[in-house]
Amino acid sequence: MARCIIHIGWHKTGSTALQMAAHRSSKALFANGLHYPAFNHSHGSAVFSALRERQDIYFPEVFVAPQPLRAGLCAKVAGQAFLDEIIDTAPDVDLLLSGEDLCLLEYAEIQALKSQLENSFDEIEIVAYVRNHDGYLDSTVQQLVRMGFSLPELFASLRGEVSVKSNVRVMTLLPAYYARISRWIAVFGKEAVHVHSYDRIMGDGQDIVAHFTRTHLRNQAQRDLIVAGGQAENTRFSALAIQTLSALHQETPLFVGGVPNPAFRVNLQRFFAHMTGPPLRIAPLFKDELSAAAEADSAGLRDVLSADDIDAMRAAGSNDPLSEEQPVDAELLCAMSKMGSAALNNAAREKFFGSLLIGEKDPQYKLAQGNLHVVLFWLTDPDLLASCAVHLLSRRQTSLAVSFLDKAQTLGCDPARLADLRARAKAQTGPPQGDKTA
Repeated sequence: MARCIIHIGWHKTGSTALQMAAHRSSKALFANGLHYPAFNHSHGSAVFSALRERQDIYFPEVFVAPQPLRAGLCAKVAGQAFLDEIIDTAPDVDLLLSGEDLCLLEYAEIQALKSQLENSFDEIEIVAYVRNHDGYLDSTVQQLVRMGFSLPELFASLRGEVSVKSNVRVMTLLPAYYARISRWIAVFGKEAVHVHSYDRIMGDGQDIVAHFTRTHLRNQAQRDLIVAGGQAENTRFSALAIQTLSALHQETPLFVGGVPNPAFRVNLQRFFAHMTGPPLRIAPLFKDELSAAAEADSAGLRDVLSADDIDAMRAAGSNDPLSEEQPVDAELLCAMSKMGSAALNNAAREKFFGSLLIGEKDPQYKLAQGNLHVVLFWLTDPDLLASCAVHLLSRRQTSLAVSFLDKAQTLGCDPARLADLRARAKAQTGPPQGDKTA
């Protein structure tokens, strides 16, 4: 039987670089005995969707699933179909799965993953990279703001004043290494779980891609192919860009009343990447919280890391000063809001028509269906939502058209137009051709 390697993150430890390099080389890797599933660069959301026990609101790394329930999260049956397809290749080649959201899995979910894999693989290896708590916090706060949260709500959560994510499964502000690694050890055994110090690797002048391939791949051709895939990292935003995004998210929050806000605008990141300046640094505000988190993790990490690894983590804390809070100019905020909304609606419209025209027999059909749902999440213009519904009705994709009409109604679309389109949807009978959303 084959070997399975599961890379579980952590978030903000170079996971994207590894994933993109392997994804670019997936065909050549398969020919050399290693299956890196190519449906997406990260596998976390698909596996997560198959295994999740709780019906939380889930904010994953970017993933376009067929029929997503929310952006990135597909129905359990669709996630399971991905997992089944992946496992079916096991007799022929080794398997590499990578997804930093896998570190969020709970004990019962990890057990379920093992039960699905153990009959197909005679060796299962878990790989995790961990980093200094200060650097992790600074990077994670930036990422969460880019995903839609605001700085005040994240700060309040860190201080324990409110739990803004009680019903949300998303990367946590403090990594909880010990508690989470313990789950994987309890299920797969300590010998199967390999933990590495991101700080020591980077401090030694190495990179995560080269370290991972050298340490965990036995085939030199596979190593060379992934390293040749090149480096890719998440763009670091300036403090000003993050503070501007945070102000926009306070104005139009991600959640209202504990549920996703249909009026929330997914801000196109490219506008904010051009706002220059020093990166966000907020860790000095939370010395007590970070110290307590590091202490809680220390016993468990000493059990899986060397003394040199621990020392490198401790020494890696930044000495950069706390970012100054910069008042965001009201005119700039208004301009960025309008520009972002217009660009996002235009991008969504292009994605909609590009996906709508892909037929059922096209290999990209499933991805196209997922993209139609992503358009539904992106659009905030009620008239555009209604126009998309017209095109969906003409192709008899009735249930998805109704979802577009529901959101258009929430955002204030003309009632007479909605009534006419709903009547057309109701009049469509029989099994809709090409409707994969029912």
